[in-house]
Amino acid sequence: VTVADRRSTTGGRVPIASALRPLLASARKRGSRPLISTTLPITAMDAIELFAAARALGFEAALWLQPAADRSIVGIGRAWAVEAAGVDRFAATTAAWRAVLADAVGSSPTSDTREVGPTLLGGLGFTGLTPEADGRWKSFGPSSLVLPTFAVTRRGPSTNLTVALAPVRPGDPDPLLLAAGELAG
Repeated sequence: VTVADRRSTTGGRVPIASALRPLLASARKRGSRPLISTTLPITAMDAIELFAAARALGFEAALWLQPAADRSIVGIGRAWAVEAAGVDRFAATTAAWRAVLADAVGSSPTSDTREVGPTLLGGLGFTGLTPEADGRWKSFGPSSLVLPTFAVTRRGPSTNLTVALAPVRPGDPDPLLLAAGELAG
């Protein structure tokens, strides 16, 4: 997959792998793999169609529209998530997200807007209680926020793709080895 860099005077394209490779190498030198993300400008696309296509393929997807501000976010996949309950759910969620961001490695947004980069999608319930098993909100916890693996953010004429790789989890393959074809299937 490639994305267009509209700021390039040559009209060149920047492959996502090329943007992620130095970030992965930097994280590897630190001896750990924190959250890694990069944001690249892309050609505008219809948010509703993208969301529908992701769902049709069976991907976890979220859609957030703010038509009055000419803004949309489509999140696909799950790089990281936090769920908390009880009266301290806001503080617990904030602390968990800040801890992930504290060690994160990422490229600077390549857009003129500050509204790009790793963004959590989801919600926090009013009561802090787990929804009833047969209720309308049963598939949601007291709070559930997800960092999408892929997020397409549009604000006015600017559209950006943010790719987020989860902090390392036991059993995850090394993305650098995958990219180099060093892992046998």
